[in-house]
Amino acid sequence: QFGEPCRARMVPLKQLLCVWGVALLSAVEQSVVAPSMWIYLRDLGGTQVTYGLALAAFLVGRLVALPIVGCWADRRPFGEVMRRLVSIGLVASILYSISAWANSPWLAVAGRGLLGIASAVSAATSSFVASNTSKEDRTKYMGINQVLSQGMK
Repeated sequence: QFGEPCRARMVPLKQLLCVWGVALLSAVEQSVVAPSMWIYLRDLGGTQVTYGLALAAFLVGRLVALPIVGCWADRRPFGEVMRRLVSIGLVASILYSISAWANSPWLAVAGRGLLGIASAVSAATSSFVASNTSKEDRTKYMGINQVLSQGMK
């Protein structure tokens, strides 16, 4: 129940590695796409304004989604939250990719906005680590989580 003290337990290493893997892939995706996005959008006929909108769409999507996903992750099973966010990320990546086929920079902007929402997975991973580790180990595991999910950006 939300608001009650968490009964911390030790999480098997396999689960933590899976959660951290998703966080790392999210960070790597952002650090690989962002530097090449201007060239990609320019080749699609986009302008500097389109590029700015694509950057802003990602950040606004993330800004709006982070608190919502954090609350959602506190109230619902972690697997449900993770599956939905990974699915949104998949749709976003497909939109970004097919924008070349459709020759539409606006599909790329929409994909970046959706990917911003999916990048809020960092709130879910933090919630999972915090609620499933003992108080004594929480700082160490949260530190690892932050390095993997934010360290690449």
